[in-house]
Amino acid sequence: MVASDRRPPVVYLRSFDDDYAVSIEEEILADILDEVGPFVAIGRPEDKLPPLGASRKYLPDGPWKPHVLNLLNRASLVVLLAGKTEGLAWEMAQCRRRLDPKQLVVLVQRDRAAYEAFIERVQAEDMSIVLPSFPAPNAAPHHAGQFCGLVRFDERWNGRFEPFQKAAWIGQGHEITTRETGMENRLRLAFSEQRMPDGQVVSAPGRNWLKMGFVGYIVFLFLFLLVFVFLGLTGQLD
Repeated sequence: MVASDRRPPVVYLRSFDDDYAVSIEEEILADILDEVGPFVAIGRPEDKLPPLGASRKYLPDGPWKPHVLNLLNRASLVVLLAGKTEGLAWEMAQCRRRLDPKQLVVLVQRDRAAYEAFIERVQAEDMSIVLPSFPAPNAAPHHAGQFCGLVRFDERWNGRFEPFQKAAWIGQGHEITTRETGMENRLRLAFSEQRMPDGQVVSAPGRNWLKMGFVGYIVFLFLFLLVFVFLGLTGQLD
């Protein structure tokens, strides 16, 4: 339970408009980041039931900004999903004022227009934050669902885009790769490089030896059949 978890939270900031588009990705993020702290967010007022993913705090009618500030002041890590809405620019400005730059990770969606609108709003606020341009296709060939990569910041708040790695041979040894496991492996690999202020880290995914063995077996069988056919065609099996 979040209420009994004394660890500093991992705060998820996003536009409510993006909740449905990245619902599966959010569930995976929750599974990964709950390892280092309760993954929490402000709830969408229209929700009839809390969706899976981040643990949501639903606010009464009234100011919401003090609740966000309270979360930011306690956070070990903040994950902000870049988007079009004005509220995100305000939240980014508060991150700039309250966090060490290494405590913020910006997730970049595959929606170029949304990311560029986010850059424009951040620049308009004059936050002294440098955000990288939207990546070219060859700079981010591997996606994690709707995400094409993430942005981390140096001590001067200069952002650097980091694409997801291919992650073809990682994961649980027993799992067969699906869209969801591929997303989890790429996200887990990316966040395993993040260091929390208290020293906690997300566990890195291991090698999927079952998959590697299966592919190796198929390659061996193909080569064996190829040699067998060659020997048959050259008459060496007679």
